[in-house]
Amino acid sequence: MNDARTALLDTALERFVERGYESTGIQEIVDRAGVSKPTLYHHFGCKEGLLLALLAESLEPFQSRLESAANHQDDLPLALNRVTRAFFDFAGQSPQFYRLVICLASAPSGSASARAFAPYAARWHAVLKRLFAAASNPRVHSRSAQLAVTFLGVINTWISLALNDAIALDQDLAFQAVHQYMHGIYA
Repeated sequence: MNDARTALLDTALERFVERGYESTGIQEIVDRAGVSKPTLYHHFGCKEGLLLALLAESLEPFQSRLESAANHQDDLPLALNRVTRAFFDFAGQSPQFYRLVICLASAPSGSASARAFAPYAARWHAVLKRLFAAASNPRVHSRSAQLAVTFLGVINTWISLALNDAIALDQDLAFQAVHQYMHGIYA
C-alpha cells in the first residue's frame, strides 16, 4: 500500500476517534500525515472518501467473518457465541478502529459519518436478524428484528467496557454474555 495513503488512513483514524469525524478538518489530517491536500484528494477525493475507504478496508473483511460465524446450523446459542467472539476478536485486534465504530454508530442521523456507517450497521443487523429468524423457537423468530438490535447492543456494551479497560474480551465473557442474553429472550 502507498505510504502516503497509509499515513492518511492512520492519521484519519486517530483524529476521527479523538475529535470526531465532523470536527476534524482536512488540513489537520494532511498536516499530521505529512502530505499535501492534493495527495488526499488523489487517493480519496474528499474527507468523506477517506472515511469510506477507512471503513471499507476494515469492515468488509469483518463482514465475511460475521456471516460465517452466524451460520445457524440449528444451534442458536453456538452461533451467537461465534458471533460474539467474532465481534470481540475484531474489537480486540483493532481497538482504535472499534472506538470509531462506536462513535459512528451513535452519530447524529443525517450526518456524513452516520451515512457512511449506515450500510455496515444495516448489514450487521441483517445478519443477526436472519440468525434469529432461523431459530426454531417461535418466540425468537417472530421477534428477529428486535432481537438483532438488542443483541448487537449487548455486544457493543461489553466492547465499550473493554475499550475503557473495565473488562477483558475473552472466550469466557463471550459465553457468559450469550448465556445471559439467551435467558432473557426465552423468559
